[in-house]
Amino acid sequence: LPSSIAMGVAWIYMTMSGLLIAELSLNRMGDTGRTGGGLLDLYKASLGVGWGRVGSVAYFFLHYAVLVAYIAQGGLNVNELLPIGNFVGFGQVVFAGGIAGSIYWMKPSVVEKINSILVGGVFITFLAITSIGARTADMNALFSPINQHPSEVVNAFPILFLSMVYHNIVPTIVTQLEGDRSKIIRAIIGGT
Repeated sequence: LPSSIAMGVAWIYMTMSGLLIAELSLNRMGDTGRTGGGLLDLYKASLGVGWGRVGSVAYFFLHYAVLVAYIAQGGLNVNELLPIGNFVGFGQVVFAGGIAGSIYWMKPSVVEKINSILVGGVFITFLAITSIGARTADMNALFSPINQHPSEVVNAFPILFLSMVYHNIVPTIVTQLEGDRSKIIRAIIGGT
């Protein structure tokens, strides 16, 4: 239960920040008449040049850390699928090269379709895992006071917040929904 409450707090915070970014995007569209401005443009326009650079550095650091984590794990997965020896970094190079090459040489519409299929696959997999897990879960043990450890929740907060990082696509959502505020709010709240 403490982790569920913490997840709720993280969701509220991240949803509110997503809605604020959407509002900034809408205002920026209104001010410039341009669609498709990204987060870095919003940083510079809203915070000024100096703080915009600080925001940009934080943005790049976050996405660099996420990229490193994906490449590291993807490389381990490739090493398990293609066990050709102990070449340090082989799996990571194959994984990063395969993904980068695919994105570079495919048409954007194909990449978008593949992305949609993969998102659907993640959703179906999540439903399958939760339905299988729900049948085998011991709900009494789950809710038992002896198994509740609120002090451990603090250590989980970075993971809770990082699991809900979607803010870099909010300006794209604003553009794709043509600035329709009610649709944007529904997309952000319903999509998270």
